[in-house]
Amino acid sequence: MPLGLRIGLHAGDVAFGDFGAENRIAVTLLGGTVNTAARYEQAKSSELGEIRISPTLRDLMVGSGAHPDTFRGPTKVEVKHGVELIVYSI
Repeated sequence: MPLGLRIGLHAGDVAFGDFGAENRIAVTLLGGTVNTAARYEQAKSSELGEIRISPTLRDLMVGSGAHPDTFRGPTKVEVKHGVELIVYSI
């Protein structure tokens, strides 16, 4: 039975730290990169796999030695507020 799991991955700068109350451990990532990764995760399309990757991350991975055929796509997907994303998937 499939899990129905989706993961959105993007690369960029983030703010990282414990932004919670003093008596609570809550390590958090904040910033535009995190928001973009969330949009990749939330993209609804039957063409996408469970792991969705931005072109930025795909280019970094291929530049580091990943074979380009590892990735399916690109697929153009509309997400919230009419924003379109180019998505690669594994």
